[in-house]
Amino acid sequence: MKKLLMVSTIGLLSVACLSFAAHPGKGMQRLDADGDGQISREEFQLPEQRRGPNPFARADTDGDGVITREELLASIESASQERSDAMRDRLVAMFDEADEDGNGVVTRQEMEDQAFARLDADGDGFITEEEARAMMERRREHRSQRQEANG
Repeated sequence: MKKLLMVSTIGLLSVACLSFAAHPGKGMQRLDADGDGQISREEFQLPEQRRGPNPFARADTDGDGVITREELLASIESASQERSDAMRDRLVAMFDEADEDGNGVVTRQEMEDQAFARLDADGDGFITEEEARAMMERRREHRSQRQEANG
């Protein structure tokens, strides 16, 4: 169970994107502080988990406010044996992409920046409801392809 939680933590970007995209109208209303119908980077925040500490806090096992590569790898190692090398590679790539300054740790700010960039498809600095819906559709397609590949 701990392994699954840690893998979920590293997948925080996906969770944030999916959580927002699953109900774009609701997410838009909740995050759109100025009511202009789009989410600016200043308005965007990763979702908090309803049960227990948020995924970022669970991955940050020493509680220092950042996730190190070692914490990432430890969380992957603790995941069930069914986790493939491809998942490991994908999670490490996500970590490296989120580590904007290349210092070997990922801050919550870097995670939020990464999640925001994934949702802001046109790069204009705002997330529209259409962008959130498009992310959800891409996620559905990806899930469907994975299910087909796994038979």
